[in-house]
Amino acid sequence: MQVKVQLFKSFCICFYNIALWENFHVYYFNKFASAYVNCIKIFFGFHKYSSVTNMLLQLGLPSFDTVLHNAVIRFADNVHLLDNSVLSVSYRL
Repeated sequence: MQVKVQLFKSFCICFYNIALWENFHVYYFNKFASAYVNCIKIFFGFHKYSSVTNMLLQLGLPSFDTVLHNAVIRFADNVHLLDNSVLSVSYRL
């Protein structure tokens, strides 16, 4: 089980440039979050009606909202560390 968790963290939580996904409707984020949970259930063999909170706590995995929030905060921190005038004009916090 530990190997599966590590593989999932390595390959399925790394969403490319998720911090820049601001122009999408909430509907699409909800569909993506649902797909994230369904992939966890299928990959780890949980029942269809298993509790998502219990499942995530048991495996030690973050929820989709946590992954999104951490990516946005990390991106904002990296932008603030850069001393680039073009980037600071194009991305204001």
